Amino acid sequence: TMSIADIYVWFHEKWYDPRLTWNPDDYGGVEQIWFWIGDDKSEIWTPDIELWNQESSLSESLSNEYAVVKFDGHILWSRAGHLRPVCNFEGLTKFPFDTLSCVIEIGSWVYSGKYLRPTLMDETGFTFGARGITGEAYAEFKLTDVSTEVHVYPPFPLSPEEDWPAILYTITFSRAWQPYIRGYLLLQIILNLTAMACFWLPPHCGERMLLGMTSLLASVTSDLVVSEKLPSVNEVTSFDNFSIMSRIFIALVLFETAMVIYFYYLTADSLTPRWIAWMIKKKETHKPNPRSNAKQKSFLHLKEMQNNIFWQKLSRNIDEFSRVAFPVGYAIGIGVIT
Repeated sequence: TMSIADIYVWFHEKWYDPRLTWNPDDYGGVEQIWFWIGDDKSEIWTPDIELWNQESSLSESLSNEYAVVKFDGHILWSRAGHLRPVCNFEGLTKFPFDTLSCVIEIGSWVYSGKYLRPTLMDETGFTFGARGITGEAYAEFKLTDVSTEVHVYPPFPLSPEEDWPAILYTITFSRAWQPYIRGYLLLQIILNLTAMACFWLPPHCGERMLLGMTSLLASVTSDLVVSEKLPSVNEVTSFDNFSIMSRIFIALVLFETAMVIYFYYLTADSLTPRWIAWMIKKKETHKPNPRSNAKQKSFLHLKEMQNNIFWQKLSRNIDEFSRVAFPVGYAIGIGVIT
């Protein structure tokens, strides 16, 4: 997908045409005339100026308007509309606390600098909207800075005398980060704390595992919603780091829950897998057991109860450790990332 900026502008062009000069005294004091310039019909010549890194051309995104021609041959053509450049945004790695910049290239698409050389109007090449009446009241991005420069590209080898000048506008936007704090970051922290509430539920409570799984699924869903606002790029943003850390902690909560439940119901005298214990038992020499079957079963049942008491105590110790270690580790992780 392309990263496209949509900027509402008043696009002003000034040029001089010696063919459109007259003496006002010869025409009843008329000092200026309006000529229509449109896509289908233009009454006067217009310079070939185009947005180079375009998603849509200026003829499509700007309105058709009249041009003002003065008696001395100077012409002003002002049009309202949108600039839609394809941007190579910089600063996205700090999302949502990022300040993005986009470079807009404007110049002649057909004529080289030998025939048409654009310059900055009034030495700056831009002005901001007056009195704050333009733009949107509730917008995600805010225009913070604009800088301009005239860049001259070198000639092609076949035409060494013809360079290609262009005007570069570097536009800087700041993002409204507060909605992401309220709608995502705080939600992720709440979901992680909710998942960590599993440590206070007893292992025999069936909802313990369900609580952790629900928190993980809600975290992934929230992540997918915010990811739709970001382009698919190789760079890793601070948002990605926070999302990965949050999901890892919830996954660790699920792993800890599964381990505690396993220990709570364990009756074996060790953690040796059954198939390994079976192989060891097969190698041992069979000796007759002097106990009766009833006594042997009673002895095994007592042994299993003693083993289970040990494992239940271990599961409680794991929960007590997790109640402190997980929140502290999560807080440290947030501090490192931010």
